[in-house]
Amino acid sequence: MEQNFINASVSPQTHIFRPGGQSVAFKVIVINDSNQHADFKLEVIPA
Repeated sequence: MEQNFINASVSPQTHIFRPGGQSVAFKVIVINDSNQHADFKLEVIPA
């Protein structure tokens, strides 16, 4: 069975951004529960 040692959460999950409008901000929390260094990549993609 595969185990996941990296947990991530983004708050809030949804943003409304309009070019030229107000900026948006979000918090990303990443927890590495392994005993090794881990890299991760975060992509922000407009929908």
